[in-house]
Amino acid sequence: MSGPTSLRARAFRAGRWILVAHGLSQVVRLANSLIMTRLLAPDAFGVMAIASAIQIMVTLLSDIGLHQAIVQSSRGAERDFLRTAWTVQILRGALIWLVCSLLAIGLAVANSVGWITSHSVYADTRLPGVVVATSLTAVILGFQSMKSIAHNRRLEMKHLTIMEIIGSMVGLCVAAGVGFITGSVWSFVSGVIASALATTIISHIWLSGDSDRFGWEPAALAELRRFGKWAFLSSASMAFSMNGDRFLLGLWLSPAALGNYSLAANLATLTEGIGNRLFTSLFFPALSEAARSGHRRFISVYFRMRWLTDAGFVWMAGLLFSAGPSIVSIMYDPRYAPAGAMLQYLSFGLLFNRYNLTGNAYLAIGKPNYVAAMNYLQLASLFILVPVLFYTYGVTGAVIGIAFHRCPVILLILVFNRKHSLNNIKLEFAAFGFWLVGYVSGLAAPYALNIWHQYRPVLHFGA
Repeated sequence: MSGPTSLRARAFRAGRWILVAHGLSQVVRLANSLIMTRLLAPDAFGVMAIASAIQIMVTLLSDIGLHQAIVQSSRGAERDFLRTAWTVQILRGALIWLVCSLLAIGLAVANSVGWITSHSVYADTRLPGVVVATSLTAVILGFQSMKSIAHNRRLEMKHLTIMEIIGSMVGLCVAAGVGFITGSVWSFVSGVIASALATTIISHIWLSGDSDRFGWEPAALAELRRFGKWAFLSSASMAFSMNGDRFLLGLWLSPAALGNYSLAANLATLTEGIGNRLFTSLFFPALSEAARSGHRRFISVYFRMRWLTDAGFVWMAGLLFSAGPSIVSIMYDPRYAPAGAMLQYLSFGLLFNRYNLTGNAYLAIGKPNYVAAMNYLQLASLFILVPVLFYTYGVTGAVIGIAFHRCPVILLILVFNRKHSLNNIKLEFAAFGFWLVGYVSGLAAPYALNIWHQYRPVLHFGA
């Protein structure tokens, strides 16, 4: 059977697998956080935060939208198209590692001649080596099979889910083992490399589909280039807007302080993580297929998704605001207590992260230029608002600026939505009722904290 019913059935089936994958991956992520915070000091998290931000920045700066192009294109299932895309992906992975290595050398030289403030994260002598080693994952993942994207295009998520879980578990086990032996930041590095290796190998030997081969078809390259032009512009701005907080705070904070911020940011983005996973792996393919069926069908699917995701994001924002300090106290030892207040402020960012779905909707109707404009405005707001608030109100002001820097983007979204009948003022205001529900839900956290303190001497391990 084909048509809307088929799309709905496949979307629900894929959605179940995505929720399973994300739920288990978040369990692994929290387990990793709990274990590593007991094995390592906060400064290791600060160093790794900057190293990861550098790699993500370079990755996004080199993004040409391969995944989105394959999902959206009518040629996305053709062998020559996929082989050309795989070749480009491999070359891009090598480029990412090369650029990251050059940046690491630049950091080392700048630090040796005294150009970097001694107390900042950038002055840490471990950072250049960690950047070079961590960015090797780009080379490894560059060889990941196109069969992964092909499965995603067809909304076949079962095997992708299992592959992701295995990769996460391998990374956790390796990181915990190396951390227990060395107690160093290199445990993080070994974990991400092991996870990338496991994911890439499994994608080739387990997923069904044609084997990957090198290819270089001019027509496929031309289509990838056309789509990638706007994807590059969008990702270039996203590279700095997504990681600008860590780049800016790295100038002002010590490794330990940045480590606490990184911990708070990771907790605040747990909901964003599942949202973005649904947006990319489920909603974007579903919206793309709906858009090919007609604009009326597209609008119907889009608003059903908006009601669901707005409720989840706004509810979690309220819960984290009321329960942030208690959550940190329950999960981590006193060295990480400053992350609690930071988590409260960062929770407001979830009110804006729900609009990531709208960006995927723009891509589905062939408007990547809208996404590029949103990202550039977001970038400008971040790099103006955060420094102003830092120098006015200190670290607290900077964290508040990070949480609210996407405010101007909402106005731009309303303008774009009007052109495609995607505005719903009732939805925009009704969603805030979920914030109050989340806030009340979070008030139970102090009671859980009292119980935790009663049993903590028994459960606590390491320090």
